[in-house]
Amino acid sequence: MVDQLVVPSPSPDQASGEWREDASLRGSELAPDGGTSQATGRMLIYLPAGYRSDVAWPLVVALHGWGQKPEDWQEQTAIARLADQAGVVLALPAMGRTVYETRFYPETVLRWNRVSGLAWITSVVVPAVRARYSVSDEPAKVAVVGVSTGGRGAVRLCATSNLFGFCAGLSGTYDLSLLPKGDFEYRIHAQVFGARDRFPERWHDEDCAHPAHLRALSRVPIYLVHGGQDRQVDISQLRSVRSLLAQAHPNASLIEVPQGAHGWEFWSSELPGVLKHLRASR
Repeated sequence: MVDQLVVPSPSPDQASGEWREDASLRGSELAPDGGTSQATGRMLIYLPAGYRSDVAWPLVVALHGWGQKPEDWQEQTAIARLADQAGVVLALPAMGRTVYETRFYPETVLRWNRVSGLAWITSVVVPAVRARYSVSDEPAKVAVVGVSTGGRGAVRLCATSNLFGFCAGLSGTYDLSLLPKGDFEYRIHAQVFGARDRFPERWHDEDCAHPAHLRALSRVPIYLVHGGQDRQVDISQLRSVRSLLAQAHPNASLIEVPQGAHGWEFWSSELPGVLKHLRASR
């Protein structure tokens, strides 16, 4: 649930692109104990060159990885220049250490915020951007792009909501069953879901590699990229979701880049490909 939003006064038309910080996000949801959790947060907004308040602009929500920050997009990629070229508004929420969970559990020992990751995007971030800026509310004109854990988030958002009309993930974790017990990726998910051997149904329900969830993705153009030299999230993650998507979504684009690693240099280099597929999906 979104608390009352404070809508700023309309700004003059933008002759050039402009970054803004919005630190007034507020939301709430039911807590595991039955109470209500109140949360605050922030995001970066980029208004592209030529932005006008009388036009409903396409929106791209860009998700960083676990423990990163939205400024990484701003400082380490050309995403602003690409937004100018594509004519889209960018929303870059600060997501801390979420694994894009649907909810918290009694066993959750690490909460990135007081509202679960998926709910924060769908119930706080997207409504706030729509209330404060001139962006489209048509799913076909709303995209979500994520890197690393944010790539998982992008797929999960498209599988569990109807807000988005395009999904792109770079180096994402999609199949939780493949994570070796004890490695970093396993540990950060276990801190939210509890141990996998104790709560297998929970891990299955929260997974991208879930047949029921993957069928829901068939309506959304999907573009996933993974590097063959990724030492943090193994490329088997991409291969697993490819085999599961083969029947439900035969036109999904899942690309292996043999020399790609895990980091902003690789992700920045792949953003033009994301833009190309985003334009083709319209």
